[in-house]
Amino acid sequence: MVYMKQQLFCSEEDLYFIIWVDRFRFESVWFKSSSTYAPELARGNEKAWRNDYKFHHAEHGFEVGIDNPVPLAILSADKYFPNISFIDGITRTIWLMANRAQYFPVFAYNKESAENIYNYIGIKGSRIFSNNELVNYLKNKGF
Repeated sequence: MVYMKQQLFCSEEDLYFIIWVDRFRFESVWFKSSSTYAPELARGNEKAWRNDYKFHHAEHGFEVGIDNPVPLAILSADKYFPNISFIDGITRTIWLMANRAQYFPVFAYNKESAENIYNYIGIKGSRIFSNNELVNYLKNKGF
């Protein structure tokens, strides 16, 4: 088990979103959409991911555990064709895949991108969680 985090903000509008993604759908779309940025990782395998020059940073980050959770990767997605791109978090994502995570959460800055991410790589039957939804849920649970 590993621990991840995302800072939540109370806001007038739902501006930020968390989406649970299916690793295998993610790999397929990332493979097809990464012709220019990090193609060796998008088209790689566990060996390629573990040999990435920053992999040891993610290894260390995830080892710390619940005392210092690792931030979610931040993705964006184009609405015109299945395409995802990283804003931040490639190394964390390849670490999760190299360690056989089947599902993992990611963060998106806007609703359109979150919906596209969900449509392309989201876990079927899951849903998109807005920042405000999560803040209200935690408040109701007494956090």
